[in-house]
Amino acid sequence: MKDLAMWWLLNRKGNDWKPYDIEGGLKALGLYDPDKVKLVAVEMPPVPQDAPKLPPFAEIAKLKGDPKNGQNAIAVCYTCHHVGKNGVDFGPDLSTFGRQQTTEIIVQAIAKPSATISHGFEGSEVKTKDGLTITGMVLSSGDPLIIKCMGGLVQTVPRTRIASVTKMNRSLMYEPAQLGLTAQGIADIVAYLKGL
Repeated sequence: MKDLAMWWLLNRKGNDWKPYDIEGGLKALGLYDPDKVKLVAVEMPPVPQDAPKLPPFAEIAKLKGDPKNGQNAIAVCYTCHHVGKNGVDFGPDLSTFGRQQTTEIIVQAIAKPSATISHGFEGSEVKTKDGLTITGMVLSSGDPLIIKCMGGLVQTVPRTRIASVTKMNRSLMYEPAQLGLTAQGIADIVAYLKGL
């Protein structure tokens, strides 16, 4: 509830609740001071140019996946996704994804994450005036800008510190090579998700 309450306070302090000096109250309580905000750089690594090419989606979908191996392989997804009781609230929850989607759609989502980005999970890149780069999903573009980064880290960035905000033309999800996934590893994850 703390994060939700803070979101409301930060998003309303400049409009309907402006007469109540929300920012002054937050400063007095030590909850938010734009002059003392400590930001953490969160940069997306570039897509490796020399990564091994995966076979076409249809070929990966035909591979027989091993759900037990998939249960181990999916651990790389926990830094961004909930899968059952495991994981972080950042990317889409995958707990029922396997039952709701075809094998081909799941394969494509893992093998080529930038091909289709789920609504509400589009990425942005914030550059600060002091040279930090922060990538994630913008939750609020007011003052402060609120951005949720990989691993579930939520940062409030005072507008006075922002140099630019740019929509990303790729997914916040890493490419399979960056996650150490092969075609068989993808097939194993699909088999595991289908069995949940």
